Amino acid sequence: MVRKLVALFALLATLYLPGVRAFARSGDALRALEKAEESIKATVPTEADQSNAALKADGYATYVNGRYGYEIAYPRDIFTPQGESDAGDGQRFLGADGATLTVYGGYNALNTPLAEEYAEAQKSMVGGASYKVMNKTWFVVSGLEGADIRYRKTMDAGDRRFTFELVYPAAEKEQYDPIIPRILKSFQAFSPALPGAFRSKPPR
Repeated sequence: MVRKLVALFALLATLYLPGVRAFARSGDALRALEKAEESIKATVPTEADQSNAALKADGYATYVNGRYGYEIAYPRDIFTPQGESDAGDGQRFLGADGATLTVYGGYNALNTPLAEEYAEAQKSMVGGASYKVMNKTWFVVSGLEGADIRYRKTMDAGDRRFTFELVYPAAEKEQYDPIIPRILKSFQAFSPALPGAFRSKPPR
């Protein structure tokens, strides 16, 4: 019942608040309207809230690094977080089958060109990169390393650079193929200047 009333109030406010604001003349009236609008907005879930809720319901948790401003989702039934690094720049997650998910980032203090790191990433692939693609602000390289598949994405966000590496048994390819797109989609940067962003949050 309460939700229905809130929805009805939100609808009426959407229809009538602009008109009321046009005729309101006193500062008190305007402030009252602004508070009402803020209350309405507070009842509506943001896109980020909805995304996190969907991930959680689907068996994913989100690691948020508030120090450098990035986040990534991982399947909770496969990976166990090992705790944030001493430097506070990332974290490693371990799977029971020997798979690892490593994520880290920070400021590109040396101004290393992304293309240069892209080339180095390909060279670091023991068996060579069987898949590689580069964009203006990110690159992906992947390839076989013995009995494992290694998948890496690095992206730039202003003067910051973030990377995640997923290493998993090639024999478990069918299990991990659906996971990679989900991790890719969730791997995002945000401004570390946002309120509370300097406090690293634990995995959800």
